[in-house]
Amino acid sequence: LPPKHQKGLNRRSQRYAEDGVSTPVTLKAQLDIATDGNGDAVLETFAADIITNGEISEAGLEYAQSQLNMNPDSVQEQFTSMQEHGGNVIYDVLETGDDTGEVRMDFLMDRYENGHPQEQEAIRSLWMGAALGRMDRAQIVKAFDKIAAPYDN
Repeated sequence: LPPKHQKGLNRRSQRYAEDGVSTPVTLKAQLDIATDGNGDAVLETFAADIITNGEISEAGLEYAQSQLNMNPDSVQEQFTSMQEHGGNVIYDVLETGDDTGEVRMDFLMDRYENGHPQEQEAIRSLWMGAALGRMDRAQIVKAFDKIAAPYDN
């Protein structure tokens, strides 16, 4: 997750797919070139690493450098950018016109920082799914509702 969800919060993402969820393409394009069109598979591997471990593993960064000729710092920067993008997408979806989008984001950040490991993994999965354009609006809302359900009064 980005260290501060407020960063870029009021900025709407510029590239939206038909379902209203956007995806940054820089890292995927680099991976497609480096892997003869297999960028999606590599990206999914890196994303799974982040979802499970909260970061790209040393082995993942080493693979990026040795097999893909990608600087590990560049990979980290791209994923940080994607996570920020994911936060922006989630905010856009959770801001439903009732002016509580920021409250919902604060809740997610609190659960990410203070929740149990399963909550943290669910939130990382939500963020990466949004960042990669793998989740549409309905899926983002459903994932948020599932995370929030135990706390609804």
